[in-house]
Amino acid sequence: MKKFLAFFTVLMFLCTAALADSADPIIPLETLTMEDGFTFAIPAQWSYLPVTEEMDAQNIFLTGFDFNDSIMVTAFMYQLEEGLTLTDHMGKISSSEEYGSMEVITNEKGAEVLVYEYKDGTIKGYEFLLDNGYIVHFMYGFVNLDKPIMEHPGMEAMVNDAVNSLCYTEK
Repeated sequence: MKKFLAFFTVLMFLCTAALADSADPIIPLETLTMEDGFTFAIPAQWSYLPVTEEMDAQNIFLTGFDFNDSIMVTAFMYQLEEGLTLTDHMGKISSSEEYGSMEVITNEKGAEVLVYEYKDGTIKGYEFLLDNGYIVHFMYGFVNLDKPIMEHPGMEAMVNDAVNSLCYTEK
């Protein structure tokens, strides 16, 4: 009986350790809504740089960091060619050698989102088409681009939650 209890105790310990390792830590998000009703989420406990004139000139409206893990997010906007959809846009940019995966999905709020990952896994990002014809582009990566971003614990869940936050809310 003692051998059985010892075996059972070790088995329970191993199962608990395996579950703890497989569970992604939660990266809390903060939801923001712009004046036009565009709603998106960003990591709540990261640090964000003030937007400088130079950043504004490059249409960068957000640069955030998790200094502990050297991870960053950058968000910028650019004008989509008139009349193009996200699917059309994906067709135009998918021939680039950088991308390993790319697809247009419909998120939980019913919005179309272009989600991509670089071939080497160092960048994961997504794009959303605003009503005014601009693309809002969010991209996550390690500051030094030294390893695949999706290897960071909690990143996959956080990116999925952020993608599912994108929408327009009632003004």
